[in-house]
Amino acid sequence: MPIPGTKQELQAAGYRFLDHGCCDACEQRIEWWRTPQGRQIPFDPMPAPEAPACGHWSTCNQLAHAARKAGRAAK
Repeated sequence: MPIPGTKQELQAAGYRFLDHGCCDACEQRIEWWRTPQGRQIPFDPMPAPEAPACGHWSTCNQLAHAARKAGRAAK
């Protein structure tokens, strides 16, 4: 199922805003949402109802995630 395209469409589809946070890997500000299936998903900030809904995983520096996971595995 594709993710709705705007903040308004997320809410209409049953997604629920949870809280603001920071990405562990890139430290960018994110918004946490709960999907209709009960999973949590991070989005880039959406300041207005018509703002595009962009899953943070698609914009985050994936190398930062890999480096952080490698650092945890080495400990």
